[in-house]
Amino acid sequence: MEIIIIAVLLFCAAFAAGSVLLTTQLMKMHDLPFIRAIMYYIIFIFVFGTYSIWGQFIIAFIASPDLPAAAVSSISLISLLFGLPFLVFGWLMLLRFSAGASGRSFPALYTALFLAINFGLIITLGVIAGETSYSNAIPYIKYYYAGISFLCAITAAITILSPGKSMPPLNINDRLKIVLISITGVIMQGIALLFIKEEIWMALIVAFLLFGFTAAIPLFLNYFAVFRVDKTIRSAVSTTIDEFLKEFEISPREAEIIREICCGLSNQEIADKLFISLQTVKDHTHRIYIKTNARNRMQLMTMVKNHEGSEHNQRSA
Repeated sequence: MEIIIIAVLLFCAAFAAGSVLLTTQLMKMHDLPFIRAIMYYIIFIFVFGTYSIWGQFIIAFIASPDLPAAAVSSISLISLLFGLPFLVFGWLMLLRFSAGASGRSFPALYTALFLAINFGLIITLGVIAGETSYSNAIPYIKYYYAGISFLCAITAAITILSPGKSMPPLNINDRLKIVLISITGVIMQGIALLFIKEEIWMALIVAFLLFGFTAAIPLFLNYFAVFRVDKTIRSAVSTTIDEFLKEFEISPREAEIIREICCGLSNQEIADKLFISLQTVKDHTHRIYIKTNARNRMQLMTMVKNHEGSEHNQRSA
């Protein structure tokens, strides 16, 4: 059993480290508020997972041999309750991310109401925990986690799929995929919480799902999502990558593809704009990757941006 626990712990640590690195890369490429929101989201969720879920295993292995069972239960319950505020802030950042990804703002009043309601519920859980045993208090915490997680996921889904006043930085297909990732993760965690009776297996599965699906969002944004940009950026891109194109011997048609990629167009959108087939766009993109040694769109965009930055520094010097 110890080997399984260590293996799940290593997976969770890898999910956490990888998602932070991917989101940091996203923030360098796209200075957008909703990208910063997803960074805060994963940090708060991982702190909650480390403190409240993995903290239970630490307490079980370290404190159990030396303390009475009642004391261990009290410490475990306190650890769970103290981790819930991080979870609440993580949910809030998910809602703010969803609003930003749909091209809308997240009003301060909604933030205040969300925090007031959830901290009121956490205080209520604390009162219940103080008046009953660990085994009787745990179901209330499970219901709170599963219920509010599902409500937040549904609210985030409605928000991210509803068009805002400004142009959404992500297209509808990408936003729909993010919704599927989020809701699938919440449903699977809820099933594990409510239907797996063995506490240790329930905790391990929930931890794996929590860390895994949280990391899935920055992974998707980094490698699969297409970011849209405004006309000002589009004009700047078209005039600042000439040296990059010369260095890698990019053909005129391939240069058009690169410019549109850097402006956030999908392959189908590029095909429609340039009046060529989708397969032709894919063929050109493949040759671009070979010439530049880029593995994906995000790395190609990073290379272009870094090249622009070095060129600017050389001119300044």
